[in-house]
Amino acid sequence: MKLKSLRQQLIRSTSSIIMAVIIVFSLIILLYMGYYMLIIGKIYAMDENLITPVAGIVILLLGILIVVALFASIICSVMISKRFLKTVDQFTKNIQEIKNKGLSRRLVIEGNDELALLGREFNETLDQVERSMMQQNQFVSDASHELKTPLAIIKGNLDMLQRWGKDDLTILNNSLEVTSKEVGRLAQLCNELLHLTRDVDTSCEEPVDLSIVIKDTISDFKEVHPEFDFDIYLNSATKIWIRFEHLKQLLIILIDNAIKYAKEDKGRIEIYYDGIELKIKDYGIGIAEEKIPYIFDRFYRVDEARSQSNNNFGLGLAIAKRICSYYGYEISVESIINEYTIFTIIFEKRTEK
Repeated sequence: MKLKSLRQQLIRSTSSIIMAVIIVFSLIILLYMGYYMLIIGKIYAMDENLITPVAGIVILLLGILIVVALFASIICSVMISKRFLKTVDQFTKNIQEIKNKGLSRRLVIEGNDELALLGREFNETLDQVERSMMQQNQFVSDASHELKTPLAIIKGNLDMLQRWGKDDLTILNNSLEVTSKEVGRLAQLCNELLHLTRDVDTSCEEPVDLSIVIKDTISDFKEVHPEFDFDIYLNSATKIWIRFEHLKQLLIILIDNAIKYAKEDKGRIEIYYDGIELKIKDYGIGIAEEKIPYIFDRFYRVDEARSQSNNNFGLGLAIAKRICSYYGYEISVESIINEYTIFTIIFEKRTEK
């Protein structure tokens, strides 16, 4: 299909409008002139031989006005189209640069009209696309890195078993144990990655009692970490509009995170709820101020060495952030190195349905 030039359409439509205006205005003037000529002719009893040349002059003037209107409209429309299409031409040039040189380029915006507003919206859209692509590339790179390590360990142990470990029970048992552990790590990583790609169902028929979920979650942790003490301070109103499994998952992520980064002599975790804010406080190694903006990013780990030793992939807080965002809740953190860390979830108030 043949494309229609925007410039030609603008020139055609603008010239038509200008020409129509000039012709109409000219006709009005000529009609007034003819009318007054007739009035004058009657008053002064002008004969037909005198009126006919005057009528011819009027018709000639009409023709001249039409020609002038035609040329004037074309000139004006060209100037107007050039003025208004200057920004479009600039945008076209910028977009070609973006196409050829990458998303780092942006539209050059001048003025404060509707086209400038369109350009700013386009630039903001490009910013979002660029951030998404960077996050996607980072995600693929980090996921590949996380998968590579356990796969290499599994392959190494299987190669060793194939060469000489089948007849040595010690090597066989050790290799099977290591392989099973790495397969477990892979399964955990895959489950966490799948959670980040699935939609979160936030529909709930009734609010959940926070005290019940906390009691159930802490009971599970007590079996695995009996050395930790949990201090709980809850407001009388503990009903929260969230699904039971999502609230428990949030508690598991935050409490597990607190345990992983706890000091050996500070096995205490405090849980507060005042009716709006849920706070989970630990007295562990803390988080440096410059690292706080990144802790909810996928695969980000504050302490790489400790994270590797406890099978932490850096996905837990990203999952917690995602769950909160789906419900419209806010999660934040404050911390002081070697003193404490407090994770806070702000639950918006909702009336029971």
